[in-house]
Amino acid sequence: MIEVLKNIDAWLLLLINSGNNPFLDGLMWWISDKFIWIPLYLFLLFKLYQKYQYDIWKIFIVIALTIGLSDGVSSGLIKKQVKRYRPSHHLEIKDSLHLHKYQDGTYYAGGKYGFVSSHAANSVAIAFLIFLFLGRFSKHYYWMILWVLTISYSRMYLGVHYPSDIIGGILVGLISAYISYLLGVKFLKFSLKKEINPNFEA
Repeated sequence: MIEVLKNIDAWLLLLINSGNNPFLDGLMWWISDKFIWIPLYLFLLFKLYQKYQYDIWKIFIVIALTIGLSDGVSSGLIKKQVKRYRPSHHLEIKDSLHLHKYQDGTYYAGGKYGFVSSHAANSVAIAFLIFLFLGRFSKHYYWMILWVLTISYSRMYLGVHYPSDIIGGILVGLISAYISYLLGVKFLKFSLKKEINPNFEA
């Protein structure tokens, strides 16, 4: 059964990775760059400030805890313990992959281990935390989901993560955000019962 799942995992990766062209190569590389999204992070912080104003410093603490927990668990703990090679480092599949090529002729392959995806974990952690803080009435949450899916797809398109790496990262991100939020509520006295306007559209 495990071998069947591994084969499906590899097949899905190759299917995604094979749908490449020069335009998508550049686009997916751009999407996968975390620094490109700084304007988005600033925009989200602005929306949080609009709603919480002088409590925003508490949210900063929770955000820092969330990212630290998500990245620490995904990169610092799970990857080092599981030690599953990225597809771009796996001898049985790497030669079948289309990898991003630098101008100097070398290829982007990421770090040695890929389970779980830190990109998926951290983006999901941010998106879920925004949902918890802004609430289900925020009109921005739907494109946040699209943002997460796009980043996750880019990591498979670039050949550096299996679909199972992404799924594992999503779970880590969800759990990290929820734990951090609960800790923030408990120790920073952030009220879970704060009234939300049914017409709120942050």
